[in-house]
Amino acid sequence: MDSKHTEKVLKHFDYQSEMLTRIQRLMADELRKLQVEEEMLMRKLHKILATQDVTKKSDHKEDKSGGRRQDD
Repeated sequence: MDSKHTEKVLKHFDYQSEMLTRIQRLMADELRKLQVEEEMLMRKLHKILATQDVTKKSDHKEDKSGGRRQDD
């Protein structure tokens, strides 16, 4: 391969390397955003499930007491 082609190939590889580095940074940033969003959604889900669990326990206590709520 002559030097002209070698130089072009090296420039192309440098460009590809730079682009891959940028893409890697962008993907890492996007992954971090998605992880934060997942954590927020999991906290909300946990809160909802905990609220439903408390409601179910309350309903269950009322059923046992004949419609009246039992105090612990």
